Amino acid sequence: MVKLFTRLAREFGLMIRMRKVALGVLFITLLFLVGGSYGEDLSSPEATVSNYYNAIKSGRFEKAYEYTSREMRDGRSIEQWVEDWRKTFESGKVVILEFSVSPAQIEGDKATVKVTSKSRDTFNPKGITEHEIDHLVKENGAWKIDETEILMENL
Repeated sequence: MVKLFTRLAREFGLMIRMRKVALGVLFITLLFLVGGSYGEDLSSPEATVSNYYNAIKSGRFEKAYEYTSREMRDGRSIEQWVEDWRKTFESGKVVILEFSVSPAQIEGDKATVKVTSKSRDTFNPKGITEHEIDHLVKENGAWKIDETEILMENL
């Protein structure tokens, strides 16, 4: 009976450890998936731009603010910056449908990233594709969007 109890306890302990490992892996996977969209990854220009657009796309302007430089914030507090963006998106009925980010061109503490986005708004209810270049700078070791340049095509 003691051997049976010992064996069951050992197997039960192993099952608990395996469950903990499985839960740990699941937790890390979920963090990675969520973090890829809204994480604090500012280690590369592409990550900063992707996180910024994901935040804007989902209406999380407070999060998007974190990916912008002091220059791009133009002296506005987070509350004012968020309010400005929220009003713009609401009044224009802006919906970002999708976006893609190209590899960055890095020169020291400055970088550029090309972005292609598809969106819909009051003036373009069927949708429009836009091409932009985001200019980034390093602030305190983190890449931040400093300026967005919208590329206009010849009509």
